[in-house]
Amino acid sequence: MISSVEKELGYKLPASYIWLMKQHNGGIPVNTCFPTNEPTSWAADHVPITGIFGIGREKIYSLCGALGSRFMIDEWNYPAIGVAICDCPSAGHDMIFLDYRACGPHGEPAVVHVDRENDYKITHLADSFELFICGLKHESLYESDEDDTDSSVDNNYSSDSAGAHINNGEDENADSLKDSFSGFVLLSKGRWHKQQFIRDMKEKWDICVKEDDDKIDDAAVFEVDGMIAIASLMTDPIPHVEVEEHAENNYMWPRAVKAARKHRAHIMVAVLGRKENALEMGKLYTKLMAACCRQKYASGIYTSGVVFEPQFYEDFADMMKEDKLPIFNWIWFGMYRSEKGMNAYTYGLDLFDKEEMEVLDVDATPQDLRDFLASLSNYVLENDVKLRDGETIAFSATGKHTIIRSPSVSLPKDQMTLKIS
Repeated sequence: MISSVEKELGYKLPASYIWLMKQHNGGIPVNTCFPTNEPTSWAADHVPITGIFGIGREKIYSLCGALGSRFMIDEWNYPAIGVAICDCPSAGHDMIFLDYRACGPHGEPAVVHVDRENDYKITHLADSFELFICGLKHESLYESDEDDTDSSVDNNYSSDSAGAHINNGEDENADSLKDSFSGFVLLSKGRWHKQQFIRDMKEKWDICVKEDDDKIDDAAVFEVDGMIAIASLMTDPIPHVEVEEHAENNYMWPRAVKAARKHRAHIMVAVLGRKENALEMGKLYTKLMAACCRQKYASGIYTSGVVFEPQFYEDFADMMKEDKLPIFNWIWFGMYRSEKGMNAYTYGLDLFDKEEMEVLDVDATPQDLRDFLASLSNYVLENDVKLRDGETIAFSATGKHTIIRSPSVSLPKDQMTLKIS
């Protein structure tokens, strides 16, 4: 594999790189920052990495993978100086390269930073890959700038906090999340200002955050009208492949994938309550998420199977101030074209104990089809309507529509959905 990859790349890989890949073939190291003597588009004194490319082809972030070295050179026009080995949080707008210009394709390359946002400026980092790895520093050394300091907040981000266990899929209480709304606010840095969140909840929604005496600094857990509200900082990113795949679903925000790739941490937001109170749970959940949108490092909202722009999410949340439902924050309306016409489906109605809906092979514009499904979803939730197989619904000026309950076409095949004519 090593020989095959070297042949495809046209360069002999450093022995130190090969040795490290035989121990851990790519991934995210504990230390992710390399100090610099000059500023880059990211920071004045360092460059960060989000991971090291492994040797192979199957994984998208391997040297010859779909988003590997050749992709960055061919598609992103990076200079052909060698091999891209590390991605950066900017989602492709700067990279770490092995630089073979001085040594030739079979020599010992230097390691450089290539800044695409600064006309592909090349900054020398280390004379060898080994020196580069040994020179990496922990990101906590670069998280004390004045703009981020808030004397009212204790930045204690211990992953052992009580809130962290809520996001653990193996937690013994995980079943309690079945009657819940949960999602994630993506952060470009592992920080949040809890006091700002408390202020925003009061100013924006007139909700007082009252915690127990054993409160912790990196989480807010409180009760609102019999529901438990949770907002908890997680200092690790969500697995990038998972969140990026869902970000690609958002046809309304071209920068969704970049936001997903850039995030370094996240806030887990959840509301627990009784299932029959789902509508009020959904409203409270949206208020929590909208307040978190105001956090300095909020870069995306991961919920309903997609990644939303924070401003988009907050704007639609404000509809609740006019006693309207924030349908576009709750339900994702997937769209695609087939040979027979346009298709659309809902994703998120099941949280309200309603079955998902599909409209298949119709002659309609994407916007008209989305608006039709959005209006129908709003009607179902606002009036607590239960649509049933074989019924006909007279809806607005669009006339009567028949309903057929059958295995899904757009969602997993084992899921039943309502087909709306």
